[in-house]
Amino acid sequence: MILRAYPTIFDFINYKLPFLQDIFRNGEPFPSMFPNTYGFFVALAFLFAALVLRHELMRREKLNLLIGQPREVLIGEGPNWTQLMINGLIAFVFGYKIFGAFSNMDAAAADQFGYLRSSQGSFIGGCLAMGLSVYPAYRRAKKEELPSPERKWIDYMPHEQIGEMVMIAAIFGIIGAKIFDFLQPNRISDFFKNLGELIKNPSLFVSGLTVYGGLIFGGISILVFAKRRKIHIAHLFDALGMSFLLAQGIGRLGCHFSGDGDWGIVNANPKPSWIPQSWWSNTYAHNVINEGVKIKDCTGQYCSELSAGVYPTSIYEFCLFFGGFLLLFSLRKRLTTYPGILFAGFLVFAGLERFLIENIRVTSTSSWGLSQAQMISLAMIIGGISIAYVVLKKYRPSKS
Repeated sequence: MILRAYPTIFDFINYKLPFLQDIFRNGEPFPSMFPNTYGFFVALAFLFAALVLRHELMRREKLNLLIGQPREVLIGEGPNWTQLMINGLIAFVFGYKIFGAFSNMDAAAADQFGYLRSSQGSFIGGCLAMGLSVYPAYRRAKKEELPSPERKWIDYMPHEQIGEMVMIAAIFGIIGAKIFDFLQPNRISDFFKNLGELIKNPSLFVSGLTVYGGLIFGGISILVFAKRRKIHIAHLFDALGMSFLLAQGIGRLGCHFSGDGDWGIVNANPKPSWIPQSWWSNTYAHNVINEGVKIKDCTGQYCSELSAGVYPTSIYEFCLFFGGFLLLFSLRKRLTTYPGILFAGFLVFAGLERFLIENIRVTSTSSWGLSQAQMISLAMIIGGISIAYVVLKKYRPSKS
């Protein structure tokens, strides 16, 4: 892996794909602007996790382990112009800003938030995005239109509700991630003060998020959603646990490539010959949070690197999470008859992984010598073992 960080995708292009500068910028480097690298990998994490979740839910639906919820729908209504125009307007705004930014990159990069708040953009880009959003939906609705629309009862299957699950989990996950950040051992004494500042300035939501806070609040929100929609909780959470391991692994790549501070303690030990330098000790030059000392002769927004190499724990976590995902994915069919066992495996694996990796991560600890993540990890391990015991006792064939 790399020795330097890439705060934005364009930083990566400048360093790894310089020929694109000749094609699009007459040899000039691209400015450091959105999309940022961490956000790009988070988007990939959501995408691939959703695909895995959809695949697994559909597999269990075919086995009649998950059933749909009866829902009355209107068939053959034709184009819904109100919905089409709302979607088209949203697409126009995105196209207006995105195409505008790429057509005038230097000005947009100089003040990115100012550009987003301004009226600047590309009218042609907005119209193009609107057309690409509205026209296919109109054609599809027109093709399905009937002379006389009919009302029918259909089964609203769990895999069709993934979009709702993602939205609910994202909202409550962000809230939980921020609350648990305030509950860190070195910040808990100022909990109410920090909470008040957050209410006054909601933009603080985008920084200082803890994974386990998001996992707990997001998980609870999905649990409530599943109970209300009468979705089999054990089968759903088996699929969710497996998907989360994949998402977490991909997200950790975003941490590594952007240099977002999710690294380990200083590693001054001699490097074994079989491991790449960047896997053993990394200074994260040009990291996105500008941590460390100034890089000599560097110009631009991101010109700092750590004074000493640290353990690139994000890479270790990617390998572990991805390995855990592959393990559970390979066992999913064999363990289908034990609903809840894959989720139990996820809890034990994720808890053990985080408990161990915390020993070489930069983190604050409580008076007990454990970090917040380690205390939650212990609870996950105990909870996972308990769930596995109950599931095996309930579903394991009895010996005659």
